[in-house]
Amino acid sequence: MNKNEKKLIIDELTGKFSSSSSSYIINASGLSVEEVNEFRKLCFSKDISYKVAKNTLISLALEKAGKVVDDASFNCLVLKGFSGVLFCNVVGGGPASIIKDFRKLKGVGVPLLKGALVDGDVFVGDEYLDMLSNLKSKEELIANVISSLLSSGKSVFTILLSSKKKLGNLIEALLVRG
Repeated sequence: MNKNEKKLIIDELTGKFSSSSSSYIINASGLSVEEVNEFRKLCFSKDISYKVAKNTLISLALEKAGKVVDDASFNCLVLKGFSGVLFCNVVGGGPASIIKDFRKLKGVGVPLLKGALVDGDVFVGDEYLDMLSNLKSKEELIANVISSLLSSGKSVFTILLSSKKKLGNLIEALLVRG
């Protein structure tokens, strides 16, 4: 690979790191070409981009995108061996869920999560996969808040109606006695 080709890849990765709110670096070694293509299709169906690149190019792109990770374990553990990057424009568990779903579908233990950059936070290791897959997107969180507010409003309305009946019965009882 010549300098111009490397520069093009670094520029492409830099753009993706800059525009993505979450990036997951994975190791998909051990998958056949057919399985990698299935994984790519699954990613594409969820509007997630998957790019394989050399670790030095990924590192340079992260630096150029201003997403420098000063974590020694990130650089030692994540940017070693085979690496592919999942780019997602929505903060949430999408990429992690795709990894889990693919593993379950194929009955394999790969791809492995090497590290993730999610909305400025850094996660190193496959042990974070379950936690990351449960992250809610902004839209899901807003829907949960609205749902909670609506159910709370219904509860308050029900209490007020039942209190109104009780108050009416109390007044009626006092009028009858008086």
